[in-house]
Amino acid sequence: MQKKFPSEIFGIHWRDKSAAGAAARAAKACRFTGEKCVKKGHVFNPFGACAARVGEENIPLCPHRMLENGIVFRSVAEMHFGTAQNVIACPEIKIKGIGNLDFVLVQHEPAGKMRSDFAVVEIQGGQTSNTGHLTRAYSDLLHDGAFQPAPPYNFSVNYYDLW
Repeated sequence: MQKKFPSEIFGIHWRDKSAAGAAARAAKACRFTGEKCVKKGHVFNPFGACAARVGEENIPLCPHRMLENGIVFRSVAEMHFGTAQNVIACPEIKIKGIGNLDFVLVQHEPAGKMRSDFAVVEIQGGQTSNTGHLTRAYSDLLHDGAFQPAPPYNFSVNYYDLW
């Protein structure tokens, strides 16, 4: 059976025992947005589980996790526009009758003239089921500083929305 546990808490690797890591966890702030974590849990609020280790994979659970250093935006801009130069990311664009778009990337000319080309970026983290097991792992880490060796925490990740 695969080992499963939260691998990042508030953007800090679970094994990080440094003073800076402890301070970041105590602040309950999102390392990727610079604001207080908004991830709600069953027991802990905020929950702060950014990613989970499932077997050999590290799965992002929170979409904010994927905002790190603008990597996603640069990758999409290079793929769509051929460059990341002069590209801005506009968050939470509302379109009447459709809903919200997470981000719209727009490439503009250096003088500020807007182009008519854009790319929509939707960001989805892994969704978990049996989340109580993930919460138990988080609780074990807070209480004991480690995860229980066996049995593994039996939460699941829905891979349907991830690519």
